[in-house]
Amino acid sequence: MNELSEEEKKDIERMQLRKQIEQETINDLKQNNRYHTFFEKYTHESVQHFIQSYASHKAGVVIFGDTYKQIYERRILKFKEEATNAIWLIQQKKLFNLQCLWRAGQIQIHDIYTTYDFIYWEQNIHRCPFIDPVTKEEVDLLKSFILQLHHSFDFTNSTSWQNYEDVKESYLHIAEPSEGVLGWYPYYDNYMLTGNLILLPDLKQEKEHFYFELARNAEIEEKRRQDPSYDPEFKISTLPRLSPLYDSLRKFIVEFEKAEFLQVSDAMQHEMNKRNTGDEFDTAMEILEDAYHTVAIEANNDWKDAVIKAGYIYKAQMIAEALPAVYDEYLFRQQADIAHFADDSPDYMFEYMTNYRNRVLQGRKLNGEPQDFNY
Repeated sequence: MNELSEEEKKDIERMQLRKQIEQETINDLKQNNRYHTFFEKYTHESVQHFIQSYASHKAGVVIFGDTYKQIYERRILKFKEEATNAIWLIQQKKLFNLQCLWRAGQIQIHDIYTTYDFIYWEQNIHRCPFIDPVTKEEVDLLKSFILQLHHSFDFTNSTSWQNYEDVKESYLHIAEPSEGVLGWYPYYDNYMLTGNLILLPDLKQEKEHFYFELARNAEIEEKRRQDPSYDPEFKISTLPRLSPLYDSLRKFIVEFEKAEFLQVSDAMQHEMNKRNTGDEFDTAMEILEDAYHTVAIEANNDWKDAVIKAGYIYKAQMIAEALPAVYDEYLFRQQADIAHFADDSPDYMFEYMTNYRNRVLQGRKLNGEPQDFNY
């Protein structure tokens, strides 16, 4: 393994600083009374999402604000960021394979007790303790997958990698395939010969759901006993939701941050909006304008389609080119026992998992069974 360059070491320091800034911001927003009047107008759940979004945004502005002023550097950084995100797709697929085996009762996993646990570890994939480390063979496979991409692929998608029901339906052509299933999962399965795992029986979900509903219904009945007017279907907060998107972030910045911070934040958001406009042609042109070398454009009846395809091909090449350095950094962190920088799930994800587990155990008790997960 090559020794990390000074720039790569600085990257690690920046990511550690980012995590620190995020946590300090979260603590400030949750504990400082100056924000109480602002937050009390919105639902508790939406405020928690907003706090996470704002903390991440503020850390990005503080650390990367100047970088976002320099468009060229921002685009180069994007390729490395996408390569960094991409490498964790390997672990998501391996986690999903473990989920298939666990649901079929073929393996036990330390600290995995319910199906919801896999959703928790999807959001915390960077520190999941029971997945084997990424191998060079897997990185080479990922590289070959990326190089054959001639279309958009979101490596940051974090909403469906462990959604067992959706993935299985997509594999069986019952539903529209999700991006992960449509692309990376089958590609991995074809090479690793793991496609049969999705066909294993699910022995957990039905029992788990039965216990969960027993506990939930018991809770509802107890609340109705205490308050006959209680109806869980209509216990909806009348407060508006606080959006975690930039319009809400900006209003918050105007009220609580300095004008200079707002200026840098707007500049950064402007560049991000340009990148995410959804206009494939403009995006392709931006990518190709900064290409390191001449990019061939294939013949096409529609020249714009040809440019778009060339842009995706070049982008894939740049991400694939960044993978070896990203993998070296991954190995360095593994060997030095340095936590991988990650936007891991907030505290409420752990709370949801714990509450789900407790309801399953309570359901077992109500059904006259031991309060354990041996079912």
